[in-house]
Amino acid sequence: MCNDLNLNASVSVGKENLKSTNLFSDIKFIPCGSVEIQSLYRKTKAKLAATFRFEKRITMYSINDEEVGYCGVLPFKEYKKLILEDTGAIKPVFEDNIRDYLGPNQDVNESICQTILSGDVNAFSMLNNGVTIIATKDENLKNEITKATNSQTAIKKEQLEALSTFQKNLEEFYKTFTTQESLVYERRTGQYRNSDIPQNRIISTQIKTIAAMFLDEPSAVSGQYGAVVKRFGNKIFKSSDKPIIYYTSALALYKIENLFKTNKIDKKYRRSRYHAMMLFRIVVSKEEKPRFNQRKMELYCQNILDVLNNDYKCEKIFKGIVDFIISKGQDIDIENRKCFERKETTEYLLSQKGSLIEYLKTDNVIS
Repeated sequence: MCNDLNLNASVSVGKENLKSTNLFSDIKFIPCGSVEIQSLYRKTKAKLAATFRFEKRITMYSINDEEVGYCGVLPFKEYKKLILEDTGAIKPVFEDNIRDYLGPNQDVNESICQTILSGDVNAFSMLNNGVTIIATKDENLKNEITKATNSQTAIKKEQLEALSTFQKNLEEFYKTFTTQESLVYERRTGQYRNSDIPQNRIISTQIKTIAAMFLDEPSAVSGQYGAVVKRFGNKIFKSSDKPIIYYTSALALYKIENLFKTNKIDKKYRRSRYHAMMLFRIVVSKEEKPRFNQRKMELYCQNILDVLNNDYKCEKIFKGIVDFIISKGQDIDIENRKCFERKETTEYLLSQKGSLIEYLKTDNVIS
């Protein structure tokens, strides 16, 4: 309970009303925030049950009567009961399997496919053992087991990040946007490979967009993805971060890429896109950037989203920003393909934000 007397009174009245129905032996009030509600919702979607015989097993650990871990050998006919419905359809049991969408061309997956196609069931059991089935109630323990299991094989650190609770919540947050141009978040590599969603609406470069637009590091995101992860991985994807920040940066990239794709902005200046996103945020927000976990960050981002979703304003501002960058050719060598990979370019453009705003006002791009 909290210190709000009115709220506590409402809770007490609600509990008494439920008691008066004589339908419940006990009533508990447990307040839930957005994170807890999202977690409970996911559990309703992922709850599965299977009955199978697990005779050859030993106990690996035991925390309490409900949290017990076993290791053993399971016949394939029993294993099928875990992964297949009676109709033969695959159960949704691979939500935390990073390789789920990687296809048969990955080395490990290719070997598994060859064993299955050979028709030798006994060989399959021996060659592809080590299946981890998690039925624990503790979400943190579940994530730790999954990460530890996948860390023992050839999985990149950035792929393991996809298993975190924040990443799962972020994937669900993306789904709350339902316009024609809504984006989807590819938490696991290749999960939308066979969907009818256009490739440019599938976001798999989230770290690059957030680093460029909200960390003011556009010059640092042009390298290999692994290097970008190493540089910014500890600054983002925090459990307290507002997910709207991530969607906003992804939509900004989607919008400016479309402007280059449709030749509304000359494609030869495409290397400036991440710098343009940073400057777009500065121009549109007109105020100090809140911390990632502050509530006012939601309004800050919503104002940017409103402009991004206004095709006329969005195009006008992005074109004005790129024109401004081009006009600074005497100070930054924009014809050099390495120009936008240099920190000096970012620092120079940030120092010119006052001039940029005046430039856009002169051309009636902003008021």
